[in-house]
Amino acid sequence: KKGLKVPDDIAVVGFDKIDFSNMTNPTLTTVAQPKYKMGCIAGEMLIKKIKGEKVESVIIDHELVIRQSTMG
Repeated sequence: KKGLKVPDDIAVVGFDKIDFSNMTNPTLTTVAQPKYKMGCIAGEMLIKKIKGEKVESVIIDHELVIRQSTMG
């Protein structure tokens, strides 16, 4: 509506690497989360919690998937 074009005038980034992010035009740059790894770590943490063990906070790296929506 404003006459802006992706990626020439504005960059667009999505989150969670949803399935259609590579089907848009232009394709959407997105942040991918390691869902399987997150689930495994969460399961391990839950078991520790149930056993009454101390559970530490965890930071899990993510991946930036660069596509056309940020290549202006």
